[in-house]
Amino acid sequence: LWPSPELASRLADLAQVAAGKLGGRPTSAETIHLTLAFLGDTAVSRVPKLHALARQVRAGAFIVNIDRLGYWQHNRLFWAGCNERHEQLAELHGRLQSALTGAGYPVDPPGRPFTPHVTLLRKLPAGTTAAKLNELPVPERLSWPCDRFVLVQSEPASREHRYRLLGEYPLA
Repeated sequence: LWPSPELASRLADLAQVAAGKLGGRPTSAETIHLTLAFLGDTAVSRVPKLHALARQVRAGAFIVNIDRLGYWQHNRLFWAGCNERHEQLAELHGRLQSALTGAGYPVDPPGRPFTPHVTLLRKLPAGTTAAKLNELPVPERLSWPCDRFVLVQSEPASREHRYRLLGEYPLA
């Protein structure tokens, strides 16, 4: 899911504040997103099939409320996410995963829980603990209207990956 420029800017501002307190590398506004399916290295010849699959996925539009901060110590990643389970987001994720798996694309292992999140900081200093999150101001709840999902290609860059939009798929 790709946020509006305004929401991406607000999340990037939160990332900058967090980087000032915690360290790590903040995510820029241009690359903020919520991953529904990570495909890894995929041959360019398979992209037309991805477009066809994405066009077949049907789901309704919805709003995601970003109102939670989290930290995964194992990969030193700080993120923003949702306190509540969003049924429509989970449904979209499930339908997309099912379509991709059925077509032979490697996606998350079956049974792995979907934790909707937006990465704010990468490479936090070793030894960072969840208790450090208490030093951050409580973020305001951000509403993210989701009326489409996108297919992007990750392109390595000097500091962080850049993303090139390959397709957009509306949610009814």
